[in-house]
Amino acid sequence: MKEAIEAEILEDTKAPVLKDINYPVSIVDLNKLLEEYKDIPTIDPESEEAKGQYDKVLKGHKAFVRARTSIEKVRKELKAPSIEYGKNVDTIAKSFQELINPTETLLLVQRKKYEDHERLKREEAEQIERERRDNIRSNIESLRNTTLLYINSDSVTIAEAISLIPIPENDTYQEFTDEAIEVYKKTISQLEQMHETKVKAENADAIEAIRKAEAEAKEAEAKAEIERERKAFEAEKAEFQRVKDAEAEKVRLQQEEINRQNAERETKELMEQQEEERIAKEKENAKHKEKCIAETLEAMEKYTDNGLMLNEIIAGVIPNLKWEIN
Repeated sequence: MKEAIEAEILEDTKAPVLKDINYPVSIVDLNKLLEEYKDIPTIDPESEEAKGQYDKVLKGHKAFVRARTSIEKVRKELKAPSIEYGKNVDTIAKSFQELINPTETLLLVQRKKYEDHERLKREEAEQIERERRDNIRSNIESLRNTTLLYINSDSVTIAEAISLIPIPENDTYQEFTDEAIEVYKKTISQLEQMHETKVKAENADAIEAIRKAEAEAKEAEAKAEIERERKAFEAEKAEFQRVKDAEAEKVRLQQEEINRQNAERETKELMEQQEEERIAKEKENAKHKEKCIAETLEAMEKYTDNGLMLNEIIAGVIPNLKWEIN
């Protein structure tokens, strides 16, 4: 197939014969021109030198334009055959690709189907393997951290834990069995040490608890005796206070009776005194009233003229009389 394609390409399209690349301007010429115009004057249109500077700039610009346009013209002429050849190459390649692409695409679909299937199988197997290894590692770590679970446990619980931890087996730990056995030995050793320490501590606690219980019992009995004595004393004190309160209540009642009798006597005497004072005051008021009437009548008898007497009454001259206008 390769030979047939190459033959067809050579028959339909022949490569052009390329000319030597010769431009009408050489590097030497360009360098001379660049050197000549390396210092371009800045033209001030108002200056006397402006015309001469302009002529130099104009001459140089035309020279550079000629160099550029001549190079561009030759470039296009030299490149034109290769551009046409390239177009023909692309056209033939495109016709081949149009024949190849549909079948290549179908082949790629089937290829990817199988490769994707194999990749998924491989990834699933790798995932299962990772999970298997992670599960075993997790079990080993759990075994390693077992002692942390029983730090605050009693000796009985720790002994039960030691008896329940299984010896690692190949079926469970597979290639990690040796590591698991080492961790198991270390964990059991730690738990046994913890158990021994707990037993000693619990025995000491038991002895201390018995001693403490005995001391508390003695202390409780002493407190009970003190409480019994206190209650007896409180009872005697209460009886004494009751008798004392009864005597005081008796004295209080007797004093209240004396006070009541004294109050009744004083009230009677006060009322009798007030009555005597009232009668004496009424008598005095009657005498004063009679005296005032006598004085007024005596003063009025001096007047023979009623008008004058009226004026004297108005003026307040006559005693015991007061003129008021209602």
